[in-house]
Formats: sequence, structure tokens, C-alpha cells
Amino acid sequence: MLSYRVNRGCNAVDAKAAADRFRSFVRGEPKGVERVLPKVSVIVPVRDGERFLARAIDSALAQTYQGEVEIVVANDGSTDATAQVMERYRGRIVAQHLPPRGNSATRNSAIAASTGEFIALLDADDEWLTTKLERTMPLFEKYPETVLAYHDALEVDPSGRVTKESYYARNQTAPPSLEDLLSGCWKGL
Repeated sequence: MLSYRVNRGCNAVDAKAAADRFRSFVRGEPKGVERVLPKVSVIVPVRDGERFLARAIDSALAQTYQGEVEIVVANDGSTDATAQVMERYRGRIVAQHLPPRGNSATRNSAIAASTGEFIALLDADDEWLTTKLERTMPLFEKYPETVLAYHDALEVDPSGRVTKESYYARNQTAPPSLEDLLSGCWKGL
């Protein structure tokens, strides 16, 4: 549910060129102008997630976003058939098989192995709507000071029935701030 910009040490000229390319695409510049959207790395940490992982990967592969999407799946020492599920996606994902280290260290390892200008986090037991990146990425262009995007989610049971329409409290009038999210005090999580 989170997407954020990555600073990979590019210089100001590179960053400006990338931003200009993205603006050209969003504005629909005339034909003949190369339209290069930022590359997004989808980070999927997993431990013993064989039951859900294929759905998560499939949802990342099904994105309608027109830019390049890299999917980095980091296996945190799974003891089930997670590695076999990952093998089915050979050539379509970047696969890491790591000793058990915990979710945060595994996610950080996947981020370090990624090559995208933006990072999007996808838990192995979640899946995205096909338009998730297509709808999220233009916000970084529209609001260039933005470094993190967060959005609401639906909760769905194994049969596909929606069991929760929103994680926002009904009386909440605004989305949580970054401080709310990081403090762990926000009741919507």
C-alpha cells in the first residue's frame, strides 16, 4: 500500500531529466517525443507464503501502468513451498533466497537489490487492483515534493467477498499523516 521515491545518488541533472520525461508523458506531449515513465520496483518479502504468494505476484504482473515494473521477491528462509512458487515466475521476477532474518531485514535486502526510481511495497498475502500503480504514480508528478504515498485498502476473505470496505474510521475526515502512520497510534491500521 506504500509507494515512495528512491534516491539512488543521481545528480541533479539526471533527476531533472527524469522529471522532465515524466512530465512530458503526463501532459501528453506531441508524437515523436520519447515518453519514459519512471521504473517502479515492487518489493515483496515473504516467509512461508506459498498459499498467497502467486496471487500477490500475479497482481503486480497485471498492472496497467505503462512504465517498467520490476518485481523483487525476497524469501525469508521459508520452510514451505514458497521457493517452488517463486520458481514458476523465473524470468519475470527478481528472486532472493535468504536465511531467516525477519520481515524488515528481508524487505531492506529486496530494496537494496532493486533498480527502480520508485519503490512500492506489496505484502505476500496482499494483492493489488490492476490500476494501483497507474493511479498512484501520477501523484508524484503532480506533487513533486511528495516522497511517500499511502492509500486505503479493502479486506477480502478467501472466497473473494469484501469483508471490510475501508481501514479509515467512519468519523475520520482526513487520511493519516506520515507522523500518524509511523507512530503506530493511528487506529485505522
